Amino acid sequence: PVDENEYVNNGVVVLDSTTIPTRYQYKFLGWTAEQKPDYTEAPAEGEIITSVTFGEEDVTVYAAWAKDTDGDGIPDYDEETYSLTYNANGGSGAPVDENEYVNNEVVVLDNATKPVMGGHVFLGWTETEKPVYTSAPAAGEIITSVTFGEENITVYAAWAKDTDGDGIPD
Repeated sequence: PVDENEYVNNGVVVLDSTTIPTRYQYKFLGWTAEQKPDYTEAPAEGEIITSVTFGEEDVTVYAAWAKDTDGDGIPDYDEETYSLTYNANGGSGAPVDENEYVNNEVVVLDNATKPVMGGHVFLGWTETEKPVYTSAPAAGEIITSVTFGEENITVYAAWAKDTDGDGIPD
């Protein structure tokens, strides 16, 4: 919000707490006297201000934001986090994901880093550990994203035989 009022030297002004700015998937924490990057942990005592004292110059305050991926009004740093594990399922070279995710967060799976297994072709990722496919996977069995609930997720490499090494399942 823009305040068009004029204030006198040493005047104390309580900041507007009724007009709350919005930003998609972020929680507004309040106002700060200095521009800061988005908060990944709770602000230190005194960083969020509720009033300013005017001197000889204009005063600018800055919105303080924290990521709120699931939109529940709770900053991600205050929520339980979960991990995503890629299991090569008998192969090697599965991606490593060191990120932390929150409930209801949707994650697109890494399909750029493909694991390898001799004599097999990588089909994609599944939610269940399966032996090598001998026929085409059922519709929806190969997934490209996951949605977190309140637990860690493991995805498994899906393989098909490729005895002639042409990159096409036998």
